[in-house]
Amino acid sequence: MFAALAVIVAFGVSAPALAQNVVPHVRAIPMPIVPHANLASATTALNQGIVGVGPLAPMGVDGYDAWPCWGGNADCSDIAFGGLVIGAPIQNWSLAGCTVSGTPCGQYYWTFEDDAANGNLKIEIVVKQGKNTLQKYSYNFGETLTGSPGSLWWISCDCVELNAADAVAGPATVTVTTTVGTTKITGKATINLE
Repeated sequence: MFAALAVIVAFGVSAPALAQNVVPHVRAIPMPIVPHANLASATTALNQGIVGVGPLAPMGVDGYDAWPCWGGNADCSDIAFGGLVIGAPIQNWSLAGCTVSGTPCGQYYWTFEDDAANGNLKIEIVVKQGKNTLQKYSYNFGETLTGSPGSLWWISCDCVELNAADAVAGPATVTVTTTVGTTKITGKATINLE
């Protein structure tokens, strides 16, 4: 059964109004933000947030994945405003189950804060085990983000599918890269293939 983890999010004051992008596997979603008294003046353009690998989400009431969703969203109506529901971050993954061609076994997800970066949104996911690249996926959303202090975004990709020829039991590093215009950030998570 799918599990979800509620995380309280309180990073800023507003999110830009970029439309939700939906392609077969990737979404970029602005999150509503709970203003708080300790918001510093933004001096950094992009800030990396959480990075995880979780189960594929079931279909939500809005016709998209049930998570991510935030307090007040149709799929999270009983979560308080400022809360975030994500797929439970799983560290151990089935080597056999995640190397079946054409069958994603999970979801990569991450958040980032865009306080000042402006430009086209692009992402890249690279999974490596030693020198072997088990997966490389990139996507250009083709839309412009305009950063403002406290703008928090969620990226999800239902595309965990590793190269069976190179994958072996043991740890693998997931590196996610987010680019807005010319500003780039990266985040990492480690999963264990069994």
